[in-house]
Amino acid sequence: MMYFLSFLKLKHIPGAVFSDLLTKQILVRRFISGTVLKSKKLDLGLIKDFITLQNKLNKEEYFRGYNRFSINNSSQKDDGFFREETSRFFVEGPEKLAKLKIYNLQIVNKFYKIFKHLEKNKEQIIDDFSNMPFARQHHDFRDDNIVGKQQKLVDWGSSYGYGPFLFDLAAYLVNDRRGFEILLKHSDICKKSDRKKIERWLYVALAASFLGFLQWRIDIGANFKNKEECRKFLEYEYKPYKKLLEYSFMGPKKSN
Repeated sequence: MMYFLSFLKLKHIPGAVFSDLLTKQILVRRFISGTVLKSKKLDLGLIKDFITLQNKLNKEEYFRGYNRFSINNSSQKDDGFFREETSRFFVEGPEKLAKLKIYNLQIVNKFYKIFKHLEKNKEQIIDDFSNMPFARQHHDFRDDNIVGKQQKLVDWGSSYGYGPFLFDLAAYLVNDRRGFEILLKHSDICKKSDRKKIERWLYVALAASFLGFLQWRIDIGANFKNKEECRKFLEYEYKPYKKLLEYSFMGPKKSN
C-alpha cells in the first residue's frame, strides 16, 4: 500500500517517500506527529482522499499499472471470507460482551441491545454485507490511526485487500451528512447506485463495523484500569452505533 499511496500523493493518506526503494525492501516514510483523533468527526479532505484511493484502486488498469509486487489480493467480490467472518462474529459477540459484566455498567446493556437488534436480522445483514460492491480498505480505520490536525491516516498493516466498500467509513459517516454527501458525489460506486441503496449499505456496513468492534476491541476490557475508564471508552464508542437501533433491516435482499 505504501507503494500505491506514493503515486496517489494524497494529503491525508501519505505513502512511501522513495517508492523505488520498496523494490529493495526498504521503506522510508515521513515522520508524522500529533495526537490521535478524539472525535468521530473526519476532515472532509480525508473523506475525499479515501474515496479517491478507492476509485483509483478499483480500476483494474490502474492497479495493474502500479502493481510491481505481483499483489494478488485485488478481488472485488466476496469469496466467502466476509460472509464467514460476519457469521462468526454474530456467534462470538455475546461472549465478548460478557467479559465486561464485571463492571456492572448500564452502557454494557446498551451494547447488548444493539446486538439483539442486529441478531434478529442476522441473515439479511450477512447477505447484504457480503454482496455490496467491494473497494480497497484500510481494515483498521479508527481514531487511533488518524493522526494530527491534518488528520493523516496511518498504519496500513491490516490492509489485506478489498472489502465491502463502506466498511471503513460507516462509523464516521452515519452522523455526518456533509461527509455522506461527499461520498455520493465523488464515489464511482455511488454514481452507479441510487441513494436509498447506498443508505442501506451504510447501515449494513455499520452493523458489520459494530460486530468487528465487539470482536477485536472489547478484549481490551481486561486491561481497563478501573470501572470509570471502561465506562468512558464504551460511551465514546457507542455514539455512532446507537444509530443502528433506528434502522430496520427487514425487507427484500438488496445486493449489488
